[in-house]
Amino acid sequence: MSLDAEFSAPVVLGSTENKNFSMTVAELNDVLSDANIKSYEETGVYLRLNTGSEVSNTILFQVSKFVVTPPTFTSPDNGFSVVITDTNPDDIALTLTWEDPKLLLIVQ
Repeated sequence: MSLDAEFSAPVVLGSTENKNFSMTVAELNDVLSDANIKSYEETGVYLRLNTGSEVSNTILFQVSKFVVTPPTFTSPDNGFSVVITDTNPDDIALTLTWEDPKLLLIVQ
């Protein structure tokens, strides 16, 4: 695997004596993390086979790494409740905070 078509910094995904090779999504996600690919961004990944004496044609895949640890809300807690009234329409009804530097969250 490589992030460029020239395979300037190839990553070996594995080997096999058979005519097929497989890896789990979690294993591929780990490889993508090790390659510093950001979560939720489509990234081109080039794949080819190398038998030691021959190299196959190159295939380009677009992949998106997923976040392994989901974000967690730090406030409000599970017991939070609010009553919204028209008495002070400019008051802030809710403020959310969470921990996850890799997640872009749009709250509406």
